[in-house]
Amino acid sequence: MAVPVSHEVATAVAGTAFTVATAGGTLPLSQADRAAITSVLSTVFSRGEPVDVDKLEPVVSGDLVRVVEDTSTRLDLVRVLAVIALLDGVVEQRKLELVLDVASSLHVHGEFVDAVHQLALNHVRWVAYDQIRANVATIPGVPWVPDDPYAPFMPYRGGALDATLAQRYEHLGDLPPGTFGRAFYDHYATNRYEFPGAEFALVEAWATPHDSLHVLSGYSTSAQGELLVAAFTGGMLAPPIDFMESHILPTILIYHLGIDINKGLNAGDRERMIADPSWRDNYDGNVHLGLDAAKLWTAWQRGAAMTANLYDGHWDFWSHVETTLDDLRNRYGVEPLNPALAAVDDQHVQRADFERPGIDPPPPISSIPITDHPPVAPART
Repeated sequence: MAVPVSHEVATAVAGTAFTVATAGGTLPLSQADRAAITSVLSTVFSRGEPVDVDKLEPVVSGDLVRVVEDTSTRLDLVRVLAVIALLDGVVEQRKLELVLDVASSLHVHGEFVDAVHQLALNHVRWVAYDQIRANVATIPGVPWVPDDPYAPFMPYRGGALDATLAQRYEHLGDLPPGTFGRAFYDHYATNRYEFPGAEFALVEAWATPHDSLHVLSGYSTSAQGELLVAAFTGGMLAPPIDFMESHILPTILIYHLGIDINKGLNAGDRERMIADPSWRDNYDGNVHLGLDAAKLWTAWQRGAAMTANLYDGHWDFWSHVETTLDDLRNRYGVEPLNPALAAVDDQHVQRADFERPGIDPPPPISSIPITDHPPVAPART
């Protein structure tokens, strides 16, 4: 657990978050902004005192230098601001510029800061490509192919199918309820995912750790669930990995703003690219407004408390399948999930939380689901 920041630092954090959320005091706060600001102190910065959001005023970035001196606190602050800047569900240049201003003042550098800069310049293609690269770099066993980054994610085609591997996963359904392996099987069965080795399945090196984190964390596969498991994963990853660039920000773009950087993984994507090559570089997707910052801060901290890193290249899924899920969570230090902070289904996202008095409402929520797996498997009984 991080050392609680001082009252002075907490006040600076809240004021800076308010500054970004209101675009320098020019916009009213949304309910989503309020929840983000009031919850971040008790989670990310370990300061439990309440904050009166209505009394906050914009902060000048140059004044932060003498107040926020700790390097890790500075980094966490800029991470938080990058999330808050995107809470509206749209790219707002003024908010991103304020994040960059704070990052520059506090000497915070990182791949995710570069991405915020490029996003402010409307260089979405650059951002998408760089975040895919950063994500692949965190996954041992998945090669980086610059000309076709997603090709390694879907290797089970033609002569590369592996029926033996797929059957091994299918047999997890024979394990007793309550075991980790059975919970993993049920996760796939419920979501109609193909197991590694089968056609349309995603590569085992990524899919198995990722879906194990869904099972361990308790976060669903809704848009909000994917955002929360990305934050959980980011907290789990060891430095110097930039988890904002590799996991959290790209997931916010996809599952909150509807900027589809994952083209190539969904069923039919490749056929659409062949038919219309320009579609590859059109990043319009389906807005889901899945970001709940209070839940995301908690997911980040739950992941940081984990004692195991499932992406370290050494973690062995098969050695744990007969362990009970509760025992494995205890062994890994996975804190119990407060039901109030669990992910909601897409249809239960509250669009009104992102509305600002007197301002145009946020984009409508799409009825088209987004998934990080091609959902092509028949329902299992």
